[in-house]
Amino acid sequence: MLPPKRRYGKHGTCRIPNVVATVYVVEDDGAVRDSLRVLLESEGLTIVAFASAEAFLSETQPDGAGCLLLDWHLPGMSGHELLEVLSRGKMEIAVVLMSGDPDPAMRRAAERTVRRCW
Repeated sequence: MLPPKRRYGKHGTCRIPNVVATVYVVEDDGAVRDSLRVLLESEGLTIVAFASAEAFLSETQPDGAGCLLLDWHLPGMSGHELLEVLSRGKMEIAVVLMSGDPDPAMRRAAERTVRRCW
């Protein structure tokens, strides 16, 4: 049985008491990154945003309490390469992939990586 829902922010719910879930955003487009931050913070969520995969890796150690919104097409280390690093490091974090230009090859690569993670 799940514990009762607890309210946070304006509309969200959380089933884990006393846990601050962080949404990490890795997006190279500053306007998209800022828009996501404003939207998610307006819902009462804690947001930490990065312009690159390298910055995310050097500045954070996700602990599973939260999720990662990850752009697939990044300069330098790509979103796919970051997924590979996360899977090798056994970092447990939910990942939502984003792309302004998705293609079938991207989907297949992401599915292969995710299957190895779990």
